[in-house]
Amino acid sequence: MLWTMGKESYNLFFIELSKIKPQSLQLTAADLLKARQHLESTIQGLQPRIQECLRVINTIKQEKQVIDKHKADIIANKQFEYEVEEVQEKLVHVDVDKYVTYCWRCNRACHYPCTIPDNDRKCNCAVMDSNGYCTICPKHCFWNIHKNTQNRYDFFPLKVKKTFDQLKKSYDIAIDEERKYPAILQKMEAKFNQVGQSVFAMITRVRDCVNDLNQKAIEQNPLSQVEYLELLIESEKSEAKYGWPQRVEILESFKKQPELMKDLPNQE
Repeated sequence: MLWTMGKESYNLFFIELSKIKPQSLQLTAADLLKARQHLESTIQGLQPRIQECLRVINTIKQEKQVIDKHKADIIANKQFEYEVEEVQEKLVHVDVDKYVTYCWRCNRACHYPCTIPDNDRKCNCAVMDSNGYCTICPKHCFWNIHKNTQNRYDFFPLKVKKTFDQLKKSYDIAIDEERKYPAILQKMEAKFNQVGQSVFAMITRVRDCVNDLNQKAIEQNPLSQVEYLELLIESEKSEAKYGWPQRVEILESFKKQPELMKDLPNQE
């Protein structure tokens, strides 16, 4: 009886199997290549954003030192000047035969160089996910918000002089507000935490992309957040670009927060 049941089950299995449409291995290879291109483009697009956020964090730390130094002046509402390193944008023109996928809502270049010259086909851009949303721009806008442009922006640090009024304005502190010092300190901490969480989120996404690339290459070598942070630190040291010691210090401090990094994937 069991033999008969088994034979009938196999007969049904092969009947259903014969109805399945064959799949081309070449198509599978093309899909794999497209997936790898998407992951690599996502990593390439997120790296500058991580660097940009690290510079913003460094600026907040410098301004924190300024308000600690001028605490008495702030309480007395006295004017003072200070020098701080800020992130500035520089317009860069690209070659005519190259394309920049630009998000007009976020005002950001999301992919360069892009191989899609037609704006109506931007859904095929390598940084768009399977649902057509950008994986790079902060708001993850839909593909039709993105257009080609011949310009892109590079970010670089620059020493600038600012006043106490400019400091209050940048943190949305009213001139006549009481308890100015704790108000500014609270706003700084909130901005620091917001940018820091953004960095952790991007680091997690890059880590996941690297692991996906390894898996598609049939290499079982998963990368943790701490290991990726160490790669970023070594990259900063080897490139030695302006301000690298401060960025290394920030990345080292991130390594001391394993609980935050462990819980991050479970947060929205």
